[in-house]
Amino acid sequence: MERIDLAALSALSDRLNQLTLGELPQPYPELLYAGETEVLRDIFACVNKLSSDMVELNNFSFQLSAGHLDCPPPSRRNYMSAHLKSLHAHLLHLTFQTQCIQAGDYSQSVDFMGDFSAAFNSMVRALDERTLRMEFEIEASRAAREALARSQKSLEVVLEGLNDIIAVTADGAMLFTNAAAKREFARFEGLEAFLLDVCANGLDDAEYYDKLAEQWFFVKSIPVEWPDSSTARLLSATDVTQQKRDRNKLLALANVDELTGVETRRSGLRSLNKVLREEENYPICLCYLDLDRLKHVNDHFGHAAGDTYIKALSQSIVQSVRQDDIVFRIGGDEFVVVLLNQNKTSAGHVLARVQAKLCAMRGIVDESFPLSFSHGIEEIPQYDGLSAEVYIAAADQKMYLQKRAGGDPTAP
Repeated sequence: MERIDLAALSALSDRLNQLTLGELPQPYPELLYAGETEVLRDIFACVNKLSSDMVELNNFSFQLSAGHLDCPPPSRRNYMSAHLKSLHAHLLHLTFQTQCIQAGDYSQSVDFMGDFSAAFNSMVRALDERTLRMEFEIEASRAAREALARSQKSLEVVLEGLNDIIAVTADGAMLFTNAAAKREFARFEGLEAFLLDVCANGLDDAEYYDKLAEQWFFVKSIPVEWPDSSTARLLSATDVTQQKRDRNKLLALANVDELTGVETRRSGLRSLNKVLREEENYPICLCYLDLDRLKHVNDHFGHAAGDTYIKALSQSIVQSVRQDDIVFRIGGDEFVVVLLNQNKTSAGHVLARVQAKLCAMRGIVDESFPLSFSHGIEEIPQYDGLSAEVYIAAADQKMYLQKRAGGDPTAP
């Protein structure tokens, strides 16, 4: 019968008491309990794990409370931090949505933050309504000013001084063009014809794009009281090329992962939900991939080597799938691969190719390091109305079970 070490039990009691009081002591050195019984050694190890996890959890929650969203999340095996990591992901996504709103995209909405979602969505709607109201007021103010200018000469003087392209049309002909219009009509051959077409079709808003110059113009058309015609319309064309380019850059940043070049989580989920609704894509196999021993690479060879390891996996995936398949980085060293019109057996062959290509990249880390990944495959035989997140969670669980069992048994 094993002897009960009262001193060791007392030390464990003190350590647990410290944890319950919010104190986060350093783990016991292994030499301290090496001579204890097997039961006590197991308890010491559990308390050490609890101490480490709580230190990690405390540091992460402190960073979040201070608003530092770029902080690294706790390790995958820290199960106590799962909800905080989910909150972290929500806050990052919410930050991106706020940046989109700042750029003028009021289509953003939140459905994952409880009571905050209603307040956020209400604020976005209010901003959208206020912007529309301001645009309406600006247009109404401009129309009112023009209506007051009964004299064609005085009205032309006003319009001539504007930097925007200004034209007045009636019955399919130009009644007036300001200096900016004359200058731009000479540069863009189709612009004048486009403005006449806007009036002929009764459009209030339109966009003109010149392919040769790669420039965009936003056109507003409103009725005016022009002295020579009762059916005249005033057109204002504004160069919005830079705004278009800025928006495209923002969309690219949102849709493409900077490190690997594959789709981001947000873009990938959107693509996945789309193919799930299309009957011709079935059966679909969703594969969840997670690199093995990335922490070992980071700790022994540096985070730059870890990034190279992640990029090697993404390149191996892209080289192994078809153009219509979907690949996106779900986060960290985790990827989702969506294989269309493939069953679980053929998906296994694809992942075998990925593993072979990854091994062929030996040399990106130390020669002694085995390049491998763990994976989970979820086969979807037909559309059943479930969301992408449900299938991802199922594949993630299968991958996790494989990783706990020691990783991919086919890996070298």
